[in-house]
Amino acid sequence: MIKFNLLLIIFAFYISFDDAKAQKFSLLETQNFAVENHSDIKNSKLDIEIAKKKIWETTAIGLPQFTAKIAYTYMPEVAVMEMPASMFDPNAPAGAIAEIPMGLKNNTTIDFTLSQLIFSGEYLVGLQASKTFSQVSEKNLIKTKLEIKSNVTETYYLVLVVKENKKILINSLDVL
Repeated sequence: MIKFNLLLIIFAFYISFDDAKAQKFSLLETQNFAVENHSDIKNSKLDIEIAKKKIWETTAIGLPQFTAKIAYTYMPEVAVMEMPASMFDPNAPAGAIAEIPMGLKNNTTIDFTLSQLIFSGEYLVGLQASKTFSQVSEKNLIKTKLEIKSNVTETYYLVLVVKENKKILINSLDVL
């Protein structure tokens, strides 16, 4: 803020000493210029946008969630386990061996999941907190605007006082 005030004072002196390029700003125009161009205002507006996005992000947690997965597996050689055939077929000849594959050569799995957050205290608190953050961001913007206008007003009147002092000094010099 101090740098901004000093810059504004230097700008005012530059304008007052360069009559060929003199520009006149009213207090209201100066305040509006400062509010439109000050970096703190731009940052506060970004904070408001971030807060709005955070509200949407928090709200989205409670919306229905849908996920889908598809997996494909190809096994060129499927492992085989050998067991007595009589375990599966009582009519099988004695000593016969049955080969049981331990998987599939081609396997596709499809998985769909739909979930909905029905009730969560944490979710409700988070939603309230994000809304409060948004309100604080908006109030911070208003506070920043008021502070900037106050600083500009103080600096503006300081420049007017300096101009008046300059006139008094010139008149005093003439009298002397």
